[in-house]
Amino acid sequence: ITSNRVEKLGPKAGEEKRIVAARVYYPVREEQIEGMEKSAVVSEGVIKNLAKAFHVPDKGFRENKEGEFYKDVKPSSEQKFPLVVFSHGYQSYIESNNFSCIDLCSHGYVVLSVGHTYEAAGIDIGDGSVIGTDMTVFKKMMTPGYIFGALWLTFLKGDAQKREDAFRKWQTKYVSYFSERLPEWQADTLEAIEELKKRYADIVDFDNIGAMGHSFGGNTAYYMCHKNPEIKCCLNLDGGLFGNYDNMTMHKPVMQITSGMNKNIMAKVELDTDAPVYIAEIGKVRHMGLCDTVFLLPMKSVVGSVPAKELHSILCENQLKFFDKYLKGAAGELSFSDTEYVKYRQVMP
Repeated sequence: ITSNRVEKLGPKAGEEKRIVAARVYYPVREEQIEGMEKSAVVSEGVIKNLAKAFHVPDKGFRENKEGEFYKDVKPSSEQKFPLVVFSHGYQSYIESNNFSCIDLCSHGYVVLSVGHTYEAAGIDIGDGSVIGTDMTVFKKMMTPGYIFGALWLTFLKGDAQKREDAFRKWQTKYVSYFSERLPEWQADTLEAIEELKKRYADIVDFDNIGAMGHSFGGNTAYYMCHKNPEIKCCLNLDGGLFGNYDNMTMHKPVMQITSGMNKNIMAKVELDTDAPVYIAEIGKVRHMGLCDTVFLLPMKSVVGSVPAKELHSILCENQLKFFDKYLKGAAGELSFSDTEYVKYRQVMP
């Protein structure tokens, strides 16, 4: 999609229009894909960008290049499905949570995964070219005091209000750049939804839309749940809640899945809400373990020590329960049971 907004990043910032790319996952009948070859998760160009961005060999990306989906299958218009819009993390990519998107799709959802150009490691815009990261954003992000403040916040003790106050003070002083970008990511997502209405109106139930994302994409989901009436609920995968949320009360259900290390920059979710909040804390996982990196780069220092298949099962079970309840109207109370790896708590209004 070529937006009407002027691009603020990249080599032609201020001169060109912003480009929004997205991938659509939708259910089809088994007989529709008979004899077809599975599609690639990412293009060759994106693989090269990812390997460069993460400073790793491209082996993991190549070994997982084939996905459990098929390209350009004609949608069946026999049924409309609820929509989940997904946003990747900062410096990540559209397919960062491909396995989770596929699982939702296989249970009767359309998933719209939105890319945010120049703030992703690599985005294929469909013409064979790939847009990488605008490297100047790192200077805007990594201001003096950023790292030390982040470490201090990780170990801060106290109730939700104390942790939230400390985070806001740190954000205002050192990380205001993220607040500036949040409305832009919101606009990317809304434009992608509007394009989806033009192309897939026959299979999408636009009366039931949820938002989801990892890292800054999770923050985007939370922000959109606040700002956009059509978003009925949101699921945040370890996303720090950067942005201006002053005097804002959440009126919709939220689920937050956190690595534990980031809980102090997500305390806002426990405050100022008049709707249920479900919090799942996975103690032995790292931030990057809450996306497909757990399969692509299975190093404990990067993704934590929870076995990849176990972690995938936890994520899929939680997202399905949550969206089934609030987008499909599943009967009964939404409840979760603690396990060896994950602890749950619920904040009620």
